[in-house]
Amino acid sequence: MGALYGYLNFNKKPESNLPEIMSSPALYWGSDKHFKYSADNIFIGNLHRFNTPEAVYEQQPYEPIPNSYLFFTGRIDNRKDLTSKLNIKDEPNIPDGLFVSKAWEKYRTNLVDHLEGDWVIAVWEANEKKLHILCDHHGYSALYYYCNENFFAFATSIKSLLAIEAIPKKPNMKRVAQVLTSWQGSGLDCAYEGILRLPPAHAMEIDLAYWQAGNNFKIKQYKHWFPENTKTVNFPNEKDYYSKFFEEYSRAVEVRLRSYKAVGSQLSGGLDSGTVVALAALHLKKKGIRLPAFTSTPAFDVKGLTSKKRFGDEAYLAKLTADYTGNTDWFPIDALNVNPFDAIKEGIKIHDEPFHAGSNTFWINEIKRVAQEMNLGSMLTGQGGNATVSWPTPGFLQIMSRKKDLIKPKDFFSYYGLRHVIAPLYVPQSVKNFIRNKQKGSLPFLEYSAIKKEYAINNRIAQQMQEEDHDPSFAKTTSPLRTRLKIIKPGSSIIGFLHSQAAAWNNLEMRDPTFDKRLMEYCLSVPDHIYVSGGKDRMLLRKSFDGIMPPEVLWNTNVGRQAADIGHRIVKFQDTGRAILDNLSQSPLCNEILDIDRMKLILNDLTKEVNAKNTNEAGTVLLRGITAGLFLLRFE
Repeated sequence: MGALYGYLNFNKKPESNLPEIMSSPALYWGSDKHFKYSADNIFIGNLHRFNTPEAVYEQQPYEPIPNSYLFFTGRIDNRKDLTSKLNIKDEPNIPDGLFVSKAWEKYRTNLVDHLEGDWVIAVWEANEKKLHILCDHHGYSALYYYCNENFFAFATSIKSLLAIEAIPKKPNMKRVAQVLTSWQGSGLDCAYEGILRLPPAHAMEIDLAYWQAGNNFKIKQYKHWFPENTKTVNFPNEKDYYSKFFEEYSRAVEVRLRSYKAVGSQLSGGLDSGTVVALAALHLKKKGIRLPAFTSTPAFDVKGLTSKKRFGDEAYLAKLTADYTGNTDWFPIDALNVNPFDAIKEGIKIHDEPFHAGSNTFWINEIKRVAQEMNLGSMLTGQGGNATVSWPTPGFLQIMSRKKDLIKPKDFFSYYGLRHVIAPLYVPQSVKNFIRNKQKGSLPFLEYSAIKKEYAINNRIAQQMQEEDHDPSFAKTTSPLRTRLKIIKPGSSIIGFLHSQAAAWNNLEMRDPTFDKRLMEYCLSVPDHIYVSGGKDRMLLRKSFDGIMPPEVLWNTNVGRQAADIGHRIVKFQDTGRAILDNLSQSPLCNEILDIDRMKLILNDLTKEVNAKNTNEAGTVLLRGITAGLFLLRFE
């Protein structure tokens, strides 16, 4: 994934130094080639990276239609399917951009229905004076934009927008509150006021001619992918579900192995990244290529630091998976000497906003650093698996499956059926809110957040959450499909933004087969009862990979916990943490929103004894609060 950037002035030609101002801070995204276009009111550029073998032949902009100029960054995964549609050959010297250009020529904006992969497309129609920007369905890509009465600017790297002096640099406090309280939001807002995201599965159109004709300027933005409308499939034979799933999953992994440099993979002790590694190793073995896989392992004792159904050391199961493939080189990464506070500082520098996974940043950054040292070009992950390939079907179906394989209609009127199906679907939301508030209070997020109570009350955080259908107690039960969609967050997820930024920082491209469009649609179409039976969950994946994954991993029902030893790491580097908290204490902005006293108490408590409770608080309160605080210090 390279970096697109562009600027459209509504009244005059942009200043001559603006292209350099926007491109300079994003050079690390792609330095292999630099494509440019400028005319009258607009300029567009693409910092191109060789991410696939074919990318070496890329030349942009394309002109699919006279006086229409197309830029593309990313990767097209369904080249073979497009050959007949677009009358183009899938050959090594044909870059992905040419496929996109042909698709625009034939389908115009409807090309989103035909392209798969991770990509962002920008098209300037000079005759009509229209700018189109389109994002992939759910890939690892990013697009930010800013608009006022004088100009519209966009970029895949937010740093390109922050470099423009005319764009105000003010913190978006609502977004900061969302990060602190694990509140996703719409996906539009970033942590800077006025700078917005174009979320996945969205496209936009800017009509300059309409504005110049004396009309009010507006951005037309629309969503182009609706997985919630996926229809359930019903096969006559149960085995057909597994064979079709394996076929789609195998394809999703194989197409992501097309890389300019060698491919590696993250590997946990679980099923998602484990099955990705198993399939990748299988495909690469045919080419005589081994797969390097990296596992975050604890550097300290994690006994007693997780719940009974979790385990804090994933090394054993991860190595079993790697060894079982017969074609994987396994690299445990304990990151012993990586300061978790310094890693968060680096994370803020990478993302230019606070982020959720402060406790995992140290090992995420370290694995990418090691991969870069090994000259890898792409890294596989299975982060999207929980709501796609290995959906556990929580709630009623899972509970009833422990008693019998076949769920009968009368079961819906049992205690569990009434509680987990009938009540969630038919009890009014006001009644459910009343019960929940009685159980957990009206501000349940205070338990797991560094947000200050006074700030939450004064700014109506709980009411805003309710208006946006966010449940801060995470206890709201609903239909299996709606539950999955809330995890996947189609059309609003920012996972792609974070992964593309962190990967580019280390000259890598992250790829997640479990977020493959076709695979996701298939997984959503499989009936829920296929996922559970005999007291076991994730049965679609378990049965499909029988004989391909080690049994100890495939049938393990416990869940790994990453960074389980984060408390010990904090203690080791406590001086850095104390210095940061002292700096936050001097900031009026940080004191306004953060409960810094509580954050200090957690740090002090860890130095006395690291236990399960304060280990959890270290991630949800202390380190997440520090990501917010370090970001806000930018504005002091």
